[in-house]
Amino acid sequence: MKVYFSNVNFSSASGPNSFATRLAHQLNLSGHIIADKHDYDISLVFIENDGTLQDGKPYVQRLDGIWFKPDEYAWKNANIKKTFDKANGIVFQSEFNKNQITKWWGTPAESVVIPNGIDLQPMTESLPGFMKLRNEYEQIFVCSANWHAQKRLKENIRFYKHIRKTYPKSCLVVLGNNPDYVISDPHIFYRPIVT
Repeated sequence: MKVYFSNVNFSSASGPNSFATRLAHQLNLSGHIIADKHDYDISLVFIENDGTLQDGKPYVQRLDGIWFKPDEYAWKNANIKKTFDKANGIVFQSEFNKNQITKWWGTPAESVVIPNGIDLQPMTESLPGFMKLRNEYEQIFVCSANWHAQKRLKENIRFYKHIRKTYPKSCLVVLGNNPDYVISDPHIFYRPIVT
């Protein structure tokens, strides 16, 4: 099958684009062809239609959330909702996103949840001291992003410090570049992701 990735920039390392790159790689390994906008069987649209879809061709929408700020809800979601309403299926980023979106927009006929988190298995060799952490802690919590304010690192850390009361033999590994909230804590470890 020829799959066209719409509204994707494969040279970008942002969350949706890096997920698209990994998914395209897996589709290639499965024998599918990553096609261009002129010759495809189905399109995978990331977030919203960017105007490149061909009339009559099926598409699946990849959603990681919608806008909820009251003064932005209508205009920022307009094209996303239009894409949602006409999609042949929806790929949600998480059960949380699926529940949140379907509460407001209804349940699509076809949907699946495919998380876009990183696979820790191949990362263990590139994370200095990871195996040492495995030996020292009973639970390892991980959060990963290309950090900026919308990714809410401060809230992740605050939640970890709260949950550590329940899991005293735990640590937090913050993966990703440009962490915007760094504190000195012997149980919190910051590790950049080298690609």
